[in-house]
Amino acid sequence: MATGDGNEVAAARYVDAQAYEAYGDHDGQELTVSQLVSGSVDATLDAWVQHEWLARGSTLTPGVGRACVGHRRLLPLGVEEELVSAGLPDGSSKIPSVCYKIRKSGPLLLQDHVAFVQFVADPSAPRSQPKTLVLWTSKLTPSMMGSVLLCGGSLARMVLRAALSQSLTALAALFQQQQKPKSS
Repeated sequence: MATGDGNEVAAARYVDAQAYEAYGDHDGQELTVSQLVSGSVDATLDAWVQHEWLARGSTLTPGVGRACVGHRRLLPLGVEEELVSAGLPDGSSKIPSVCYKIRKSGPLLLQDHVAFVQFVADPSAPRSQPKTLVLWTSKLTPSMMGSVLLCGGSLARMVLRAALSQSLTALAALFQQQQKPKSS
């Protein structure tokens, strides 16, 4: 019972507490990548949706709202992902997030996959120069074939870690480009 209480307290820190709890309840091998971005939580989340989610792959089903919840996309090699929920910044100290699932894993040979992307304001950054820590966590369960052919899922984790890290580096670079002074 104490574990549940701790989870409820932790979930209360999120705008979308249900997504946090659902992610926590999900089984699978977990990996996390992170990146400090020189931008506000609002701007970073919007940039993630526009440059990471919408700009990669092709749209199968459009989403709704600012975070495009319900958007389903097709990535290379037949991977299909769906953005299933979003907790948008609400002016409080709660942590905004997005949650998505891989619906078809293609050559990754996954039985199941869920990801939870958190946008945490850096409290040490001055208000005039906000920073956001993006924590991208992912849980995957390899299929039986994936366990056999992809070393128990370690190759799928390696591919996902590389792809997610590259995406976060590109996201941070977007904000670095915006901050460069223009030469005359």
